Amino acid sequence: MSVDNSGSRRRSWGKRAFFGAAAATLAVLTAAPAVAAADPAPGGRNRDITLDSKEDVISRKANGALTVYPHSGSFDAANAGATYQNGVAINWGWNNASWISAGNVTNDLKTDILAQVGGIVTAYQHSGAYDPANPTATLGKTQQFGGAGWDLFDLKLQADFNGDGIDDVVGRRGDKLYVWPVVPDASDKIQVYPAQQIGEYFDGIDQLDIADLNADTLPDAIVREGDQLVVYYGQPTQQAQSRSAAGAPFTASVVFSKNRVSSPQARTAAAAVPQYQIISGGWSLADRTVVKDVNLDGKPDIVSRLKSDGQLLAFLNTGVAADGTVGFSGRNYLGAKWVGDSFIN
Repeated sequence: MSVDNSGSRRRSWGKRAFFGAAAATLAVLTAAPAVAAADPAPGGRNRDITLDSKEDVISRKANGALTVYPHSGSFDAANAGATYQNGVAINWGWNNASWISAGNVTNDLKTDILAQVGGIVTAYQHSGAYDPANPTATLGKTQQFGGAGWDLFDLKLQADFNGDGIDDVVGRRGDKLYVWPVVPDASDKIQVYPAQQIGEYFDGIDQLDIADLNADTLPDAIVREGDQLVVYYGQPTQQAQSRSAAGAPFTASVVFSKNRVSSPQARTAAAAVPQYQIISGGWSLADRTVVKDVNLDGKPDIVSRLKSDGQLLAFLNTGVAADGTVGFSGRNYLGAKWVGDSFIN
């Protein structure tokens, strides 16, 4: 896994062929592309368990402990392993959960936890306080999240699709991607509205996360497709400029287009952003890929865990180039604290 900035390359993919400027690979990333001035801060994610306005890492240990690794509050590329502190168990007995995700689904704008058992998802609301001396008090009230049938969908995650500060749920069934709008009412009863399709032809992926990589206020889909990590940039629909009224579900304003055009830098008629970008090859070395702001610069970075030794690697977002693609740094080794962990958020 490394970054190759040698230019465009072509590769056969089943019956398709596509072109892509390789920006990074899971080997060592090198020079980043030229960066345009002043990247606005992206939003749409909430993974702060410790309430210090920094994204933590949340995962499940092999013994069933729901564990938070607090961000240290600083990042030093020369000592990247010190970025996240040792894990603190905030709850126990999560062995039977088939999906765990962290995000905000209530009006307090604090990170809650969703956990699925069978076809039912339960929301564990943040208590509003975090005390490392009493970490099991971090989670408070619970309520069922939506109806049944969540086991029919895979690759589920949380991301804020309409900028209201509430994380919606994204999932896949067959080759199609869906988003479920989430709207808590005044009493924090969580309303989960019917799914809306936001993409198709995604049956060939096995890792997925959503974040605004290029700071255009639209969510982007970061996927592993075979050996490659690819970003499909959110393409606005007719409803792109609309926002739902308070207490009402939104209409999905973003579509991820999987029908690749001849060049990843080609613009659609509706938006001056690339359709997709091949970030790099070599991603078969990773068993988990997520997106979070590691170095606290306001830009979402890529974080992957190596299958070989459990090392967590960060590839830092270096900004948006003139052609609309996003550059990434070389490997930053965050440590092997996460060996054997599952559902890394």
